Amino acid sequence: MRLRITALILLLFVILFPLRVLALELNFEGQKDFWTDVYLQIIADELTGQKTYLTDWSYGQSFDLHFQGEDEMSYVRGYITDNPQLMDQTFLDVLIKDYTLQWNNYDQAFAVPSWFNMNQKFTGLRAGFMNSTDRINLSGVQGDMILREDDILITPGAEKYGISLFYAPVSTESFQIWLDNRELTYYEDYVVDYNLGIVQLKFPVVKPGVLHVKYFQEGQGYLVFGGRYDHAFSPKLEGGGLMMLARGEGINYGLLGSEWIYHYKPWWTMELNAGLVLQTANPLEGDLVSTGYYNELTGDPVVNDEDDLVSVQEDMNEKISDNLLSGEIDDGWKDSLLIDTNWRIANYFELPGMEMMIDYQVIENNMQNLLFGGWEGKKLSISGQYEKDNFFIRHQQNHQWTLDNYLFQRDGELEMVYFTEHWIPYLYYSLQEQSGYVSQHGIAELGYMIDLMEDLGSMTYQLGVDIETSPEEGIWHGLEPYLGVRYDKNVEDSLGARIYGQRGGKFAQLIVDGKWSEGPLEWKGNLHYLPEYYRIEQGVVWNDLSVDVNLNSIYRKYFADDDEYLNLELNLDWSTFLEEQAMVWVSLLRDRIDGELERNYKIGFEKAILDNLTGYGEISIGDIEQYYSGGIRGSRGPIDYDVNYTWSKSPDLIGSLDILTQKNKVAFSAGILDFWNTYGEVEIDNLGQWQGDLGVQYPIQPQLDVGLQYSVDKIVDYSHQMTLRTVYHF
Repeated sequence: MRLRITALILLLFVILFPLRVLALELNFEGQKDFWTDVYLQIIADELTGQKTYLTDWSYGQSFDLHFQGEDEMSYVRGYITDNPQLMDQTFLDVLIKDYTLQWNNYDQAFAVPSWFNMNQKFTGLRAGFMNSTDRINLSGVQGDMILREDDILITPGAEKYGISLFYAPVSTESFQIWLDNRELTYYEDYVVDYNLGIVQLKFPVVKPGVLHVKYFQEGQGYLVFGGRYDHAFSPKLEGGGLMMLARGEGINYGLLGSEWIYHYKPWWTMELNAGLVLQTANPLEGDLVSTGYYNELTGDPVVNDEDDLVSVQEDMNEKISDNLLSGEIDDGWKDSLLIDTNWRIANYFELPGMEMMIDYQVIENNMQNLLFGGWEGKKLSISGQYEKDNFFIRHQQNHQWTLDNYLFQRDGELEMVYFTEHWIPYLYYSLQEQSGYVSQHGIAELGYMIDLMEDLGSMTYQLGVDIETSPEEGIWHGLEPYLGVRYDKNVEDSLGARIYGQRGGKFAQLIVDGKWSEGPLEWKGNLHYLPEYYRIEQGVVWNDLSVDVNLNSIYRKYFADDDEYLNLELNLDWSTFLEEQAMVWVSLLRDRIDGELERNYKIGFEKAILDNLTGYGEISIGDIEQYYSGGIRGSRGPIDYDVNYTWSKSPDLIGSLDILTQKNKVAFSAGILDFWNTYGEVEIDNLGQWQGDLGVQYPIQPQLDVGLQYSVDKIVDYSHQMTLRTVYHF
């Protein structure tokens, strides 16, 4: 098998690259296995004693191959796996001078990602060529999910039944729903059956509306293939073009595009992208804007009652009927060609201490989420920063419009700080607006810093105000002036506190945080105290003793309903000092919610008994579950072994009864790595149920392994199962 694999690899490269392959030295290792399973199960009826015999057999194979090779200007590396217990994977990466060849999983269709949405996943082949002036990329890949967008008309009472999406199953990633331009929140407003593609609303629907659902459909792969060419015309000008086709269920796109980069000055770069998207579409598929359901300028719904909803549906049916009668659509379907234009212009400025970027995009068709971050519309992004010895300012803002020039989202930030010998003024402002809801946040702070004597660090006193707006009311609220002080010993060690107030002199919150190290001792922690609750989190590490100490704790306390949470963990490690394994850990958990207290205490250890023998154990005592576990593991000559015992007690629901179940389990394993192995376990509970396994695997020849496993359980009836497995290594 090794010779056959080697010959295929060398032959491939001799044909493709007859000159370069002579310098390659390939090293690889591979393994191929073939196994068969013989399955026998005996079920005995407890009352009659009648036995039922079930038999089955199966076979399979696994294949693992890893190879690599390189010389001064070339390399080849990759692996191939085919194993039903793991995900099949194929990876290939070849470089022969200026040529590349790859088979892998990618996050964009081409190696140059400036056009493509990096949230997509692809698998397939990419090839390329690159020298000092030219770059060629060819791609043939498969996408694993298709973006779907559904507009679903709903009527009052729709929350009483599930709303079916047009496609299923649905991916849990990037699932979004809007009702009349308001985005809904998962679990608070709705739940989803992802397998069936059914949405269940959790609030009453009192008037007709439209659900706009954006999601990925799983299991519907599609192909993306094309090419790209780029050329450096001069040190200042680079440009090129690309062509791409996407084919799949509901996907039939073509892209002709071009990209140009002009370095006008060393500090000024301009970029221009333009492309035509050709789409084969079905004229029966229309959006609700074209039917008059949405206002084209504002994007707001214009249907207010059930009569209007019926009218909209009748208009859509009438348009379809007219097309059918006029012969424009044969048998209800006729492909038509749609052409959309995408373009983008950007400017980048970079000088010492200053950066600036202006980016404007118009995206009429994102090719089913393949392009430009998966959005459609118009977008303007501006960002920049300026930094000097004692001054820093940063600014960024984004505006997004629909293609009908309706501003539906904008956000921005402005941050500025100035340093003098003592004074440090600081300003921060942010704004976010989406679908008419606006939220703003601002901070104004004045700090006064004093350098302490004898290299003791510095002390900074802070006076500021923190203010934000309500998205619903659009007015300023939450005005919180604050006082603060911070001590900085050095870059690593600092302590600080800030106290916030509200209108009328009321207390709002207190924040204390810091980190400190002193020799072998390291500490970090924070306190957040509000009128509703307070939270303390801290950690301590001490390494200069005969034992390494690590202590972590979290405590949270609510005042109104007496809810509290405590999690304390302590780890003691003597391994470094004793030069052998020796550890003890202790933890405490207390959680009180709505007057119900749940506690859990744990203590565990690991200790080397002899040179090749370690004992271990853990005890967990809780209000809901308890268990004790312990065992030994070690080695004797070439044999590794592990023997352990576990007792557990936990509540269990059997039918409509709450039963307290106690279980005892004994398990062992022994064997020689990559040679033979035997294992077994028995578990018995207080309800008279029990189960057990016993197995062994042994190589009877250098290339042949044989395994035998016997399993038995008694839940209602006795069940016996025996499996014989043979594995052949080619």
